[in-house]
Amino acid sequence: MNLTSPPPVEQLDPEYAADLKHQLVRQARNRRNRWTPLRTWVPIVAATAAIAVSTTTVVALSRKSPSPAGTAGIVQLAPDQSAAEPTEIGPATDAEARAAARRCLVPQQNAYGSASHLGKPADAETATILSARWITTGTENKQLLQTFVTRDEHFWFQCLDGEVLRWSPDQGWIGAWAKDPVPGTWTWSDVPGGVRASYSFRTLPSVDRVELRIRGLDGASPWYGVPVTDRAGYVAGTLPGATAQHGKAEIDVRALDKSGRQVWFTTFG
Repeated sequence: MNLTSPPPVEQLDPEYAADLKHQLVRQARNRRNRWTPLRTWVPIVAATAAIAVSTTTVVALSRKSPSPAGTAGIVQLAPDQSAAEPTEIGPATDAEARAAARRCLVPQQNAYGSASHLGKPADAETATILSARWITTGTENKQLLQTFVTRDEHFWFQCLDGEVLRWSPDQGWIGAWAKDPVPGTWTWSDVPGGVRASYSFRTLPSVDRVELRIRGLDGASPWYGVPVTDRAGYVAGTLPGATAQHGKAEIDVRALDKSGRQVWFTTFG
């Protein structure tokens, strides 16, 4: 090992890099306005990376790392051979959305003891609710998925039952840098009796619906689907008897346009 050579550094995708840059700028402003010390980049990176992960045990996390198709032993099934299972339940009331937004805007403290400065619960009262609906998420009966923009700071938030999934200073816009129509983050975890997987995402305007399917050694789940609202969403599902481990399960995610035509497909695991 050559200890004099620095290790290689993975290049961040533009959305992630923009988020980090904005966070640095905002903390610099806080330093000038409140005379608080500017923390190093390590807690910022940790805090930004952590907001996409729920508090449940996550076995694997990736921004975009497709596994090779056809892993030995895992059931191989054409997309049209799996039934569709909707995960949306219905719209939330404004009162429900405001209550969840307040929880979402509570500053979160990361493992380094640094709290985010993305908002405060009072901002929920004047925020513009862009979407708010109840969905099923695999192990829970239902959860509230919403997006909103704060009035003063103009931050865009995507939250699930009061927890931040992603945020952006640009109201969720994604541009030409996107490598596919549905950039997002996937997770999987072992749950009692099987595996649970999820995908939180943004989309280009052409995408109308996003679906997720889990394939294991003994079978496959249906396509768990959710309609896209505010060019964003979250979809999750379970597969009994499977294990969240490379070589024992794979996750398919696909996007459909308004006509129901598949416009994007990828596999994780």
